[in-house]
Amino acid sequence: GTAYGTATTASLKPLAAVGYDVKVIVKDNAGKTATKTFTVNVVSTALTNKSTVSATTLKLGDTLKITGAASGGSGNYSYAYYFKRSTATSWTLLGTEYGTATSASVKPTSAVNYDIMVKIVDSTGETVTKTFSVSVTK
Repeated sequence: GTAYGTATTASLKPLAAVGYDVKVIVKDNAGKTATKTFTVNVVSTALTNKSTVSATTLKLGDTLKITGAASGGSGNYSYAYYFKRSTATSWTLLGTEYGTATSASVKPTSAVNYDIMVKIVDSTGETVTKTFSVSVTK
């Protein structure tokens, strides 16, 4: 805005998730001023996929646990878990697509490399995806 204008409001669009110090100075017709300073802490609201797998290398016969986790977005997350051999082109869905289960498991049937994918959608329909590579040995 302008210094000592007549506007009674001002807007600030934060460019980063940090703390901002804001100072408001009011001046009356006699030139007397009053100051108020406060801090606004901005947090990230971007939907972030924080999913994990129990291992990136496992023995044939072991079970891999996939844990879905998210932050930000509009909450009310739904999860979808997929796996495939690394050389395959199509994914296999584990369980229900976009359900409320926060974990899934898969027991690989061959000693090869697998790709794991976790998709998370929030209540506004925003979707984030995270993939993992898992090596299965004999």
